[in-house]
Amino acid sequence: MKIDANYDLMRDVDSRFRAASGLRSRAHYSIFYGPLRRSRILMINANPGGSPSSYQIVDVEGGEHEYIEGKHSGQTTRNGAEMLMHIAGSSNPESLRGVQVLNRYFRRSPGVDKKSEQSHMKEARPFLNELLNYIQPEAILFGGDSGVDIFARAHGGTAIGGDPIKGPNGSNEANYFREYELRLPEYRTVAAYGVYHPSKMNRVFRETVFPILRDRLGPLMPSAT
Repeated sequence: MKIDANYDLMRDVDSRFRAASGLRSRAHYSIFYGPLRRSRILMINANPGGSPSSYQIVDVEGGEHEYIEGKHSGQTTRNGAEMLMHIAGSSNPESLRGVQVLNRYFRRSPGVDKKSEQSHMKEARPFLNELLNYIQPEAILFGGDSGVDIFARAHGGTAIGGDPIKGPNGSNEANYFREYELRLPEYRTVAAYGVYHPSKMNRVFRETVFPILRDRLGPLMPSAT
């Protein structure tokens, strides 16, 4: 399903990232989850799933979306799609066609160490800043609560968080939800929300956090058309 989107800018960003990174194949990187549009809400995850020897290509320039055509590539993707569909108040995957999703960096790098992660985020920063200013989100949802602060520091900004809502994480507790004021020097201050990593979503998270996300972010979800 081809939707109204800026495919020219997608191709341009992809070309410039290839030139800057030296990468030539999407086996090694991925930038977009779906067609690029302006949106009041943006989701940011850590980095693309898969490895150069094991990955799924979704034709985003042909209108496909990682959370629709690529939904069954792994548990994180399936759970992320489920969470966003709940926010949209829909059981139809097409409700996600226009949802904007990016990553803190674009390289497929399972098991990456912190030094390499810092380098990858520095590499992606100018492209992410450009895309943020094109998409113009009013709120950003982060898959993984720690991702808010990591992203803020990588972009020279700050994240001021409220009290977290906690829940079970095996024998311990984890931050299930926290609301932030995200201040970025190359973009305006926006609301940000950090949640329990989608790969670990459980019944308690669904019962506790899904209604909050629906209340906060539901009105910002884009139309599928």
